[in-house]
Amino acid sequence: MVSSSFATLVGAAILASGTAASPLPVAQRGLIGDFLGKVDNALSGALNGLLNIVSPAAPTSDTAALASLTSIFGGSGSTGFVSSAEALLKAGFVPSPLSQLVNVNATYTTGENSQTNSNPDPPTSIFPAPAGDAPYSLDEATLRQAIFIPDSFTNGAKPPLLIVPGTGQPSFMTYNPNLLPVLQNSAFADPVWLNVPGFLLGDAQQSAEYIAYATHYIGARTGKKVTLIAYSQGNIITQWALTFWPSMRSIVSDFVGMSAAFRGSSLVTDGCVPIQDLGIGCPPAIHQQTLNSNFVNAMIKHGGDSALVPTTIMFSATDEIAQPQTGDDAVALLKDANNVGYTGVRTQDACAGKLAGGVATHEGMLYHPLTLAMLEDAMANDGPGDLSRVDTDRLCGQAVADGMSLSALVQTEAGLVLAGGAFIEYRPYEQDEPAVASYAA
Repeated sequence: MVSSSFATLVGAAILASGTAASPLPVAQRGLIGDFLGKVDNALSGALNGLLNIVSPAAPTSDTAALASLTSIFGGSGSTGFVSSAEALLKAGFVPSPLSQLVNVNATYTTGENSQTNSNPDPPTSIFPAPAGDAPYSLDEATLRQAIFIPDSFTNGAKPPLLIVPGTGQPSFMTYNPNLLPVLQNSAFADPVWLNVPGFLLGDAQQSAEYIAYATHYIGARTGKKVTLIAYSQGNIITQWALTFWPSMRSIVSDFVGMSAAFRGSSLVTDGCVPIQDLGIGCPPAIHQQTLNSNFVNAMIKHGGDSALVPTTIMFSATDEIAQPQTGDDAVALLKDANNVGYTGVRTQDACAGKLAGGVATHEGMLYHPLTLAMLEDAMANDGPGDLSRVDTDRLCGQAVADGMSLSALVQTEAGLVLAGGAFIEYRPYEQDEPAVASYAA
């Protein structure tokens, strides 16, 4: 039987497309393709009933938005991916325009979300991987075309910043409502980004290859060290890349992450439960992000549980996707066995008793007022970001980072719903976690 949360998410997505309250035409069921064909009888009644539900207006103030998020995620229990997306839709955190939910994979693979970009040869050869690195399983053309370099890129005049997305989203979709416009107008960072095919739902080991290659490409093109910024799954695959492509370490100045789960999460498969019940499985990367998966254990075995470059991680105790995030067992924490520097900032600790120290979501780290400040601090100084150099008194009294508005909060939260659409559309689902590559055995 399909869970009500899953049915509601799909139904609300169809509703948000603007479809009238009538039986769904076959063409509009492309959102979930052959999967919907398998479970049509289970879902069609629920979907048609949900077509008359109208999402409320989005929150109109920072206070109202944070209060709404607190009401959803402030309970004693954690929520999980699918239930979170459903709750956000019901609270008015709806993507704009709403029609984007109908076919996420088609809508978000063009323009700045393109996965097939034309980039020139670097000034020096960076392929194949040097001795000591894992071999690439993908060809160079495939790896290179996932890099999106905007026309504004200064080619090294400003410090280069490589942006890595999270599960179910390309980088531009993820970062454009929040950090990207601020970074593009800053003096301290020059962003380029990765749009990985499959929206990081495929084998995470292959996804990591894009990060390793792009780091070398931007480093060779600019002649400068590269800062890496990652969100959600982007953190664990960045750490995997740093672990198994050690040549990256000499050209990475900093790794700054948000909402990391370096040991996987106890909640990540929540969104797969109804799919698994129907004997279909999960997208491969979801298996790999479970707590202490084979993927995670292979990385730990090879030293990936310690920082490999100066590392700064922003995370929340009330993260609805990555858990646990409290105490010494927080999955965002890394060791510093290599003495390169690691800073982990749990927002409830850093902003205790202040506005930004309350409930903060998984996606909320993208607009949290301390994230941008810690990124700038890390890039301006040797080693990781240092909270003592940041104006926490002022920033912790804000709902969003400097240069952002309420729209950043609302549309970033709505991004989780878009990721849900990509999750539903992804093919093929797998029953089991992908085998660990021979280089990581």
